[in-house]
Amino acid sequence: MSTETNNLTYQSDGLGLGTLETIDDAIKYNSWIVSKIKPWLGKKNLEFGAGTGTISDIVSRSTEVDLSEISDDCRKVLSERFKNNFNANVIDRDFLSVEDRYDCIYSTNVLEHVEDDFSFLMKAYDLLEVGGYFVAIVPGHPFLMSNFDKNIGHFRRYNKKRINDFVGEVNKEKLRFELVKYRHYNPVGAVGWFFKMKLFKQNTIKYSDVMMMEKLIPFLSKLDFINFGFGQNVVFVFRKV
Repeated sequence: MSTETNNLTYQSDGLGLGTLETIDDAIKYNSWIVSKIKPWLGKKNLEFGAGTGTISDIVSRSTEVDLSEISDDCRKVLSERFKNNFNANVIDRDFLSVEDRYDCIYSTNVLEHVEDDFSFLMKAYDLLEVGGYFVAIVPGHPFLMSNFDKNIGHFRRYNKKRINDFVGEVNKEKLRFELVKYRHYNPVGAVGWFFKMKLFKQNTIKYSDVMMMEKLIPFLSKLDFINFGFGQNVVFVFRKV
């Protein structure tokens, strides 16, 4: 599989695409991620930055979803993967060119790859029906930013200030996005990221690390009920008012 340079999502060395393929095998982990999105899904949904379809494969088992992906390589994978799935519709255009209306727009680990993430938020606002939801799962805590983050095209990791800045910018445009959820999760993963990626400068996500996380999911999912204010990832949800 080729890995063309893509300044939005993947780097020319292919680390991003390889990471997607590694995580694809983590069935429990991916189902856990989808559980963060599922409460906000509606009748008409859009996943932007669908990658190779890891998340949309699970989402499309219970609802219809359009898939937007800028990478030509990934779109080929998506088209093949979902050719017999009538709930998944692969859109042959990038997110900023989409024109339909949606009840829910979501992304998992995509916004951090976008230099001007505010423009994507505004595009999502335009595409959402009133009362619709924008759901994003992103890496948490700027202090966890590592060389690996930079190598796979991350411009940032997120905190509450960044999300509140979104709200302020939207309000300046006299539009209304209501922040209905902001939550860190996976504190164990954050500790592991600090040591492996930040301190010891590991430059890949090893398959063994993914499978270790997979085994921890039954334990980690129980921690979701405790708000530690700390975690490897953040889920935030905006509602269009």
